[in-house]
Amino acid sequence: MFSFQGIALACWTFDLMTTYYAVDVTRLAVEINPLGWPLGILGAFAYYGPTMVLSYCLLFKMKESISLYASIPMTAVMLGMGAMNLIAGAENYKVFMYTVTISTDVYYGLLALIITVNLAIQLTLKRTLTQQTKPYFSLENV
Repeated sequence: MFSFQGIALACWTFDLMTTYYAVDVTRLAVEINPLGWPLGILGAFAYYGPTMVLSYCLLFKMKESISLYASIPMTAVMLGMGAMNLIAGAENYKVFMYTVTISTDVYYGLLALIITVNLAIQLTLKRTLTQQTKPYFSLENV
């Protein structure tokens, strides 16, 4: 339940990053929030911060079944807010796609780097997990 709120925060972070690019870097967009940019961050954090703290207290500090039932609607509303931030971030991402120009060599270099790092992480995790399941001392090695 609590991890769903992390998804909403990830959508909010995506919106923040794309808004920063669209408003500050390219100067092709404006913030429609009445607080403006970057004070609009505080408006969203005024919702996300207390909701996260209250949900944490309900889920992990209180050991009653009613606390789970109380955190379900809060998480649903937070996912709705995260979905709105995802949509706003996608609109800002369009600005990024229209304005960014990178050479083909840099593009393929970044793609190769991402694939290499992804494979290295997976191989490291696989090796770590398989080493943990093998016994350190066995009679077969004697």
